[in-house]
Amino acid sequence: MSTVDDDLFDRLGFILRRSRLSFLTTIMTITIVAAVIVAASSEIGRLSSQIGNLNSEKTTLEREIARDKSAEARLARKVEQYRHGLRVIVEANRDLMSHRYDRAIEEYQMLKETYGDSPETLNAYGYARLRWAIALKQQSETAEDPQKSQLIDQARDQFSQATQLFDQAAAADPSYNVPIYLAVLSTYYAGRTGEALTRTSTMLEKFPSLLNMLCSDGQIKQAALDKDALRRLAEIAQPHVAVLDGSKCFFLH
Repeated sequence: MSTVDDDLFDRLGFILRRSRLSFLTTIMTITIVAAVIVAASSEIGRLSSQIGNLNSEKTTLEREIARDKSAEARLARKVEQYRHGLRVIVEANRDLMSHRYDRAIEEYQMLKETYGDSPETLNAYGYARLRWAIALKQQSETAEDPQKSQLIDQARDQFSQATQLFDQAAAADPSYNVPIYLAVLSTYYAGRTGEALTRTSTMLEKFPSLLNMLCSDGQIKQAALDKDALRRLAEIAQPHVAVLDGSKCFFLH
């Protein structure tokens, strides 16, 4: 009886010890798994945050790329625009030199509309109109009415528009004296002698050296000023004769 009981107790004790070890192992396993899960959850959160940051950076980069492409496209259009403008300038200058003034006017008008009111564009556009006005005036001298009257009216309109363009060019760049001189020339040709003399006085006060151009430019002679206008022009020019570089003035004695 004693031996049987001892064996029974030994088995029960083994079972209990084994059960306790299994229980502890299970508890430890659960604890480890829980720790792993917590750690994994933390890593998932960190990775999710990084993914969010990367997505944000990706979006920013995509926007920058889009802006760069847009800027590149704008630059390409600008380059092509200027290439086209250069071709138009070459054609306009060629037409101007070939006395195709009506075509030159259209081309300079296109430049003005496309590239804005730069002083150089305004001055060139005005000069095309001035040369066209002079040509119309010369044609009117040998024409018969009613064509003669029409040509005179057309010339008057072209002189007016040319002067306005020269004034705009000078206003855009006050140091640019070429349009100031051409505005003077335009008003002499248009027969607006009083205005032309006033402009001449203002021009020489600001740019005395332009007296050399006034003296050497044969276009003033072609304006066919009368004796009174030449006398008054000489009076205006007289205070500035010291700047002459040897140019002889047909209106100075």
